[in-house]
Formats: sequence, structure tokens, C-alpha cells
Amino acid sequence: MVSKKKNYIDVSPKSKLKYYFWSDPYRLPKDEPTLKLFEQKNIEFVIAFGKHTMNEKCYNKLQRLIDNNIGLNICLLDKDFAHLDNSHKFIELYKILRKNQIFNYVKEIYIDAEISNRYRRLSWNRKIAYILSSYPTKNEYQRAVEDYNYLEKLIHKDSKKLGIIKSITAPHELEKITRNVPFEKINDDITVTMVYRVPEGRKKEYNDQWFYQIAKKEGNSIFLGDIKDGYKSLKKDITICSYLRKKRIYIYDYHGFQKFSKISDLKPYKHYKIRKTNLISLKNITKIAGIEISDKFIKFFK
Repeated sequence: MVSKKKNYIDVSPKSKLKYYFWSDPYRLPKDEPTLKLFEQKNIEFVIAFGKHTMNEKCYNKLQRLIDNNIGLNICLLDKDFAHLDNSHKFIELYKILRKNQIFNYVKEIYIDAEISNRYRRLSWNRKIAYILSSYPTKNEYQRAVEDYNYLEKLIHKDSKKLGIIKSITAPHELEKITRNVPFEKINDDITVTMVYRVPEGRKKEYNDQWFYQIAKKEGNSIFLGDIKDGYKSLKKDITICSYLRKKRIYIYDYHGFQKFSKISDLKPYKHYKIRKTNLISLKNITKIAGIEISDKFIKFFK
């Protein structure tokens, strides 16, 4: 509840969270006590898996999780994130994965849908030029829609679920101009939103109120990170997510987590207070409203 006398939000756990760790095949837990703990806690892995790791050595590493009754999920990995221009490659990757015996034990298939690395590496002035010149044609857009929905049909035919990992929700047209995955046209089963405290290229974390406001408007599955340099707010964010009755927490990544934390840390605080200021609320609301207005502006001129 929000106190009338003090400027804070008092949060405490309300939902039981299920945890998933992102990892590559090379840096999975090896010792038996840790593997046994994962099994006891019902913690699962999402393994980033691409052509370069679809080999016997990596399959054997995944088999170790299977042998220890640890939930195994695969995120198909191209040389780039999933976006509008490489949609066909994920169908190819999925068909390769199906040929190995570990496929029978895979529960869910994910794609990491973000703007392309090509766009990310551009300077700001070139990004603007790229956006103005690269708005997808109707045929390009439709092709990607068909590819991703065909992937979804293949996955469902194998009695598995499709998950999409995506950035904090942006309106449709803003995703489209950066040639991102056509989200609203794909029938995914699980949408996982990356609510990262530390934005790309920065060191300073966003504050508790920012995380609370953003996580509140997203779905039941939240991706937390980046933990590689020590994620100071992990326990706070777990508490906030439980208070908001989220169901699933995905953590990027296991290698960073095990350097700085323990499995016992995956437990919300009994009570936690989020400092609340009207200025921060206004800034967050204004930013969200600005994005939505920009989306309508682009749609009008397109």
C-alpha cells in the first residue's frame, strides 16, 4: 500500500516465483551438490543454442542437466538477435535441433527478439538515416510474420511452447521502423520482458521506483539482468516482482550469478520499502506517453 504519511511503497511477497537462468552450454553448473540443489528448487535453464554449438560436445553438456532432472529450455541463437530480416534462419535452427535426442527433453523454445546488431552499432545520426530509409515493405513484413508463425506451428506440433524474449514494450510502429520482430502478429505462448536495471552502455542503475513502474505494466514473466558485474538490486527486484504477482523470473546470466550470489539469495525480502517521489513518477509517465505519441505520429505519416 502507499502510505499517506510517508513517501514510500511498502512491498512484500505475494506470489511464488519460478526461476530460470540464461546460460550458454559451456558455463553450466558441474558439481553434484549444485545440480541437486537446482533439482530440489525446480530451477530451470534457458540455453542459448546456435549452429556453432549444435555439436556433440555441447549436447553432452546439456545431457548432464537432463540426467539430473533439471528443466531444459532452448533459445535459438543466430549470429544476431531475431528480427525482421533473419526470420527464416530460426526455422532452419529448429529443424537442426529436432534431429538430436536431447530435443525430446526440451520443454520450451525461445527466440531473443531485439533490434539488429547492425542498427545498434550505428552512430545516432546514422541511426536516424537508417530508420528513414529502412521502413519495411508490406512484403518484407508479411514474410517475417509467416516465418515466425510457421516456427510457432512447428513447435506446437511437437507439443512444446514458444517463448519470445523482448525489450521493454515499445509501441508497434517504433518496433517496425527498427525492423524488429512483428510481435503483435505472432502467437507466442510466453512473453518475457527484459526489465534491466542497468541500461546498455551505462553503469548506473535505475532506481526502485523506475523498476516498480515498468515491471507493473509488463506481463507475468520478467527478465532481470545484467548480472555479470554484480547485480546489486537482484533481491529487491525479486521482492517487487513477487509483490506484483509475477510468475516467472529469468536471470541473465548464470555465469555472473554464481560469481556474486548463491541460490539461497533467490528469496524475496519479507518487507521492502520503495522510496516514491512525484518527480520520478512524472518523468516515467512522460517518457511512456512520449513514446506512444511518437508511435501515433509515425503511423500517421506512414
